[in-house]
Amino acid sequence: MAINHYKTSKALLDRLKTLTGLPPLAQDNASFTPTVGQSYMREADLSGITQAPALTADGFQRQDGLYRVGVFVPKNNGKFNALAHIDTIIAGFPRGLVLTEGGQKVRIEQSDRETGFIDGEWYQTGVVIRYTVVN
Repeated sequence: MAINHYKTSKALLDRLKTLTGLPPLAQDNASFTPTVGQSYMREADLSGITQAPALTADGFQRQDGLYRVGVFVPKNNGKFNALAHIDTIIAGFPRGLVLTEGGQKVRIEQSDRETGFIDGEWYQTGVVIRYTVVN
């Protein structure tokens, strides 16, 4: 059975939306205008290469991917607001968590914080969530 990219991306986004206390989310390929002085997040599903470890035509497939959630907080206000959001996201995607969408399972392998930097009017950092799908 082929890996369904729609189901993978939807499982990740739906999980992110369940987390409380986070700023507004700019979804991948959706209209969003950030407001200067207000925090926001931006998601991106960076799916990886699908592998077919089995030699048969109907053998299983495996995909290792990255789900990135960028966190933007107003610059010159310190890093701690951003770190609080980062901690919420990492806690919401713990290692070993299995998300299911339409029968497809997405297993969370690891969540890591990125280095922060100034980006225009925001201090930006993010979380990279590594996941695996096996069908």
